[in-house]
Amino acid sequence: MGMKNKSKNSHNSFLLFSKEARKTLVQEREGINNSTLNALISVKWKKLNEEERNSWNGKAPATMEEYKKKLEEYKNKCSEENEEQE
Repeated sequence: MGMKNKSKNSHNSFLLFSKEARKTLVQEREGINNSTLNALISVKWKKLNEEERNSWNGKAPATMEEYKKKLEEYKNKCSEENEEQE
């Protein structure tokens, strides 16, 4: 089994926010370059009020749990495949 099947890392609250903000900004500003996009995302993050930021902070643990679950499944599958090959 190749690494391409390995679960991706979990996201912290900023990365979750960034993923959503990126979609919106790319649609609003067609042709925007990556450095400008990242700067705008950072500014938007800094402007969030406490309630909005807490909302994103609350989503991060769920993605960590999902990541851990997928990683464990991946490890188990790799282990099973290795046993079958022996």
